[in-house]
Amino acid sequence: MAAGGFKEFVAGETLDQDEINDYLMQGMLVFGGTAARGSAITSPVEGQFTFLTDTDAVEFYDGSAWVELSTTPGAAIVSSTTGSPTLGTVTSGGTTYNVYSYTGDGTIIFSEAGFIDALVVGGGGGADGNEGANRGGGGGAGGYLAVTNHYVAPGTATIVIGAGGVGTSLGLNGESTRMGTLYGVGGGGGGGGDGKVGASGGGGGTRSTLAVGGVGTSGQGNDGGQSSNGNTNGGAGGGASAAGADDGGAGGAGSSNDISGASVTYATGGDGGTGTAPGASGAANTGDGGEGGGLSDPGGSGGSGIVIVRVVV
Repeated sequence: MAAGGFKEFVAGETLDQDEINDYLMQGMLVFGGTAARGSAITSPVEGQFTFLTDTDAVEFYDGSAWVELSTTPGAAIVSSTTGSPTLGTVTSGGTTYNVYSYTGDGTIIFSEAGFIDALVVGGGGGADGNEGANRGGGGGAGGYLAVTNHYVAPGTATIVIGAGGVGTSLGLNGESTRMGTLYGVGGGGGGGGDGKVGASGGGGGTRSTLAVGGVGTSGQGNDGGQSSNGNTNGGAGGGASAAGADDGGAGGAGSSNDISGASVTYATGGDGGTGTAPGASGAANTGDGGEGGGLSDPGGSGGSGIVIVRVVV
């Protein structure tokens, strides 16, 4: 029997059995739990509501099962984008997502509030080099920010992809990346002396006295490595999950993330400068720091940032 919904009864009208069951029984019925409800309502009707006192839950019958009525927002709804992000579909843990990957500036427009997962990576720091008899410090990684079940309001979120810092005789900091209110700070530049402050700090460059690494930003990265007194190798840049090594060691480890459907490592610090070769640059859209330059050789530039947004379909 289909639910009756609403009917206006007139004076003197006699109610029959079907009308009583189909109209008057559509109020909110209260039960101690599912067992009591099952005993009382053996043939539920689509659209019936009940309140269960053991769980304080309101449930409705959808025609085949009792379903809890939730007032919690679900997944956000994306109505449109600008900036030509790459759109993919990923299934993880039985849930299917649309994945929007931005390697350039743009916007993402949410027509309904709800929850998203997001990865925001800042531009990596450029490394130092070309400092005469010195070897440069590696660039610090761009800020790494990964969030799950992040609530967004309806409206437009602006996306800006931070450029990597240029590797020069003075390694430059990377630029910050943002998606709405979420920021990945730019990585610190590697030093000819002390490393620069950033999301992850740049490594210190060689000189006759101690050259310390730049300080990282809490929640975004780690400190850069140092070049010890009179050491001939530069300190490494910090990474998303570890500090940079001292005296020509490896850059701080990055963090892997599978938000795009494949595990990718982002925000690795640049190695400290050794030898006589130019430093390698960080790959685009990774937030990696540039590698320190060798003796009288330029340092590498930092890799640009990236934004990835994942929404349940």
